Amino acid sequence: MGLFLGPNHTVNDAESTALYCLLKRLTQLIENQYIPRWPVRVLGDSWLILCFMLGIFKKPRKQSLYHCIQESKALVRKHNLIVAYRHVPRRLNNIPDAMCRLAFQS
Repeated sequence: MGLFLGPNHTVNDAESTALYCLLKRLTQLIENQYIPRWPVRVLGDSWLILCFMLGIFKKPRKQSLYHCIQESKALVRKHNLIVAYRHVPRRLNNIPDAMCRLAFQS
């Protein structure tokens, strides 16, 4: 699945959108009983997005980030998901970055 956000969007926009899409798909699979309701671990390299999801930072100034974060939090609350967030430093994120670049080249 590819999604082009546009030229004026940041890495944090992409990360928050990806998190929302992940949680949305996860809740659909759980609702349709394709997968059980187990705790979920989310790995991300955007410390900012993880801090917003954990409530460490309260509200992003950027409207697009705010919308994605609020929608993601709403999905977690509505479906009573147990989510553990873990930060992965950029330097340790080489393989997913290479996969993304490869997908964009196709």
